[in-house]
Amino acid sequence: MDVNQRAYSGAHVLAIGWLGPLMVNFAWYANLFFLISVALLLGKRSAVWSSLLAAALPLQTITFVKVPLNEAGGAVGVFGLGWGFVVWYSATLLLVAAAGTRQIELHADRRAPSAEMRQWGLALCLGFILFAGALALHDRLRANTADGERLRQVAFKRGAVCNIEQPRAGESTALGDGPLEVRTLDGSSRLAYPFNDVRDLLNWGIPTVRAAGRDYSFAFAGDELVLTSVPAVGPPAATLVVDPGTPQNKYAITVSLETGQPGDEPFRFTWTKDRGYGNGYCPDYATLPRPGEQPREMLEQALALGPQASRAAVFNTRHEQEMKRRNDESKGPVMATFLGESGVPRSEPSLDVPGQSGRLQALALALARAEAMRLERTRRMNVGCPEGTGWLSSWQKVPYAGSLDIDAGVPFMVDERAFYLKRSLPVKAVCVGESVFTYHEVAGDREGNRRLAIDKRALADFRYLGAVTIVLPKPVLTPGADFRLTAIEEHDEGMSALLELEKTGQVIAFRAPLNFKR
Repeated sequence: MDVNQRAYSGAHVLAIGWLGPLMVNFAWYANLFFLISVALLLGKRSAVWSSLLAAALPLQTITFVKVPLNEAGGAVGVFGLGWGFVVWYSATLLLVAAAGTRQIELHADRRAPSAEMRQWGLALCLGFILFAGALALHDRLRANTADGERLRQVAFKRGAVCNIEQPRAGESTALGDGPLEVRTLDGSSRLAYPFNDVRDLLNWGIPTVRAAGRDYSFAFAGDELVLTSVPAVGPPAATLVVDPGTPQNKYAITVSLETGQPGDEPFRFTWTKDRGYGNGYCPDYATLPRPGEQPREMLEQALALGPQASRAAVFNTRHEQEMKRRNDESKGPVMATFLGESGVPRSEPSLDVPGQSGRLQALALALARAEAMRLERTRRMNVGCPEGTGWLSSWQKVPYAGSLDIDAGVPFMVDERAFYLKRSLPVKAVCVGESVFTYHEVAGDREGNRRLAIDKRALADFRYLGAVTIVLPKPVLTPGADFRLTAIEEHDEGMSALLELEKTGQVIAFRAPLNFKR
């Protein structure tokens, strides 16, 4: 059985075991020598070497630590070995005893050294059965509840069983309206899953999560639920401290909850990585925990996130309804009409640094060029947007992360407030008056035409106003060309836009016959 509690039948193992040499494991081929030995014994012939090989090859099962899942190298750890393995290996040892008996019959006139195989085969078979039984009993007496349930499907665990029960929080601490701060013990950027995913923490019912100096929460922009963050203000209601392990003890994750009151620590617990199999922990630790799994359950108990946490479920439901409405509006992409094109040469900004010379000037020039490129890239991603408004590039030191590895996605900034729609897209925008058009490219059609998904939002509060998907035929935009929109205008006949090719600076004008719906 693997660590995902998937049991493999004997028939399944027989069907795929011949691929073992790909993992430098030849245990399956003991079956061939077993059959050869049986055939030799039935023919009243010697089966010494074939029976010994049949008994020796299964020992490589001990080194089999992972089950391959696919051709890409994916694998899952082996949790334990079943009673079928015990019966199988016992049969190979009995075969050794039978081969020894055959030697006695073939050499009745003299005692051949190999005749002692019978005694050794019987002794090893009995010893193995007693050892397997003792190990199975030992595992069941020491295992915690979770490992005890898994042992129902196997004879014994491949490594040491976990004898530590799952933790339970002490006295609950209600957060109220205050945020839960998440930080690492040593101030490093490494946050262990699932604590680096702000959306997951909020979905568990935590109203506000503080990380790296920003407060994250779900909020409605109009009737659409979005993830937002603002600079942190005031002290947190509680602090979750995560120690993902040190170079000296990299096989442990320690999580503690601090309320700020002296001596008040609702929980502190350490999960130790089980190096005996797979990527499991003792006790169980889920990187994507469902309700009832650790460490989510302990945090919900400590913060009293019971039925009142249904707020997150309501948010998710409304979010799903909103996304369905948006998808319905975006169906049936419209075809753009080519209006014309012109070549616009792009001028490079001057980067001369007066008063410098030699290596110092070269260094200053390089730094100035890098800063100019960063500012230019941000400006080109957000055409016509006010200062401090627009998408941040994914390689910038974005304010939502700081020095902490928080998985929230690339934000759209409106002054100090950040809005997160998806993990990374869209990443470009055009601001027109009191509106902002965010856009990204989606999969093209079979003819090679490229498609552009555009959302219209209110610039003040990022409220959703409409969506449209436009097909850009090859005469308008060739496959593979990088581009940005530089202007959008709405009118009675639909919308018109200017598109600039990033590499050449060529500007292409096109029109689409559909207004944004709202």
